[in-house]
Amino acid sequence: MKKVVSMLLISVFAFVLTGGNAMAYQYFNFYRMEGGISEGHYSIQTSVTVVYNGKTYYIMRAFNNAFTDWRQRSIANLVSGNLTDAKVVAYSVDLDDKHLYGICIWYKGSTRMDIPNDHWTKAYIALNLKGIDYHQLTETEYTAVAAHEIGHAFGLAHDVGTAQKPKIMDEAFLVKGWYVPQDDDVTGVRKLYEL
Repeated sequence: MKKVVSMLLISVFAFVLTGGNAMAYQYFNFYRMEGGISEGHYSIQTSVTVVYNGKTYYIMRAFNNAFTDWRQRSIANLVSGNLTDAKVVAYSVDLDDKHLYGICIWYKGSTRMDIPNDHWTKAYIALNLKGIDYHQLTETEYTAVAAHEIGHAFGLAHDVGTAQKPKIMDEAFLVKGWYVPQDDDVTGVRKLYEL
């Protein structure tokens, strides 16, 4: 009986800590892309191949494959289009941080949000060439980084996955071998845009 009561108290405590939200995914205070992600465009602002430190990286292909992964697994249905009306703009950068693989920055109109504090109209995501090169990521791995950053652009925050619930939004997704959006990521996006 003590064990049952202890488990019940733990469950209630966890429920209270999550604000009554027992979902297995994390958001930025439920902010999301205005107009949703079931239609619209993304734009890749990089060349087909990028040469960095003497090595060739297929950044455009990585982003296209990552968007395809999201499109095939979720409600996200953004297709390649022009920069003007793109909801997500993807590119490569050379940031001075060899441990950073990618970034996402959100905008509402012309207002930049490093962490969303409102719904946004456009997200810019980038693969950091310095981090990719320094850690010698394979194309499969930097495509997974692109998928992770797309998850941020859609409204998912970092979350911890487990063997039973893998997540592309786990900060250690590469180490854990999770290279595409997982069921929990897909459910998280669907729930966010059903609100």
